[in-house]
Amino acid sequence: MRFATALHAGDGKSASSKVLQYWRLAGRAMRMVIVSISHSPTNVARVRALIARAAQIDMALDQQLWGKEMSQDECRTQIKQLNESVDVYAVLLLADAPAHIDVLNLRSELQRHKDLIRPGAWHYPGPVRPGEVDCVLNSAIAAHQTQRKALDNGDAQIAR
Repeated sequence: MRFATALHAGDGKSASSKVLQYWRLAGRAMRMVIVSISHSPTNVARVRALIARAAQIDMALDQQLWGKEMSQDECRTQIKQLNESVDVYAVLLLADAPAHIDVLNLRSELQRHKDLIRPGAWHYPGPVRPGEVDCVLNSAIAAHQTQRKALDNGDAQIAR
């Protein structure tokens, strides 16, 4: 059964317990990567909230902090490496970046199923809004399933 269907099924389990159950069954061979370009208070708050929530549900994730002096091309190279990495199933590229970085252009470089930010999500400054973290984690689960299916079918690029 797909995870989204299981979330909406009325079997009495909370969404949090269903997420935890999914990660225990799926294993932790792959990871989600959170990318912040430079240090900003908004990104720090969002990463902190995600790390805390991911720890509760035993979700494997990495945080990458790219320097504010990186050029657009250097960022694009890093994105390419994340795309080619088989053990990375999702990338959360936080929108608060230096003025010389075009985050939308970088996001267009990500494989579609690896890009966790959808239009309207986390493009607002300020504190983390209720439900944002769970929304991102649910998107991560969908990305994880897509990546596993692509690997099973041999459709994914393998960086070796």
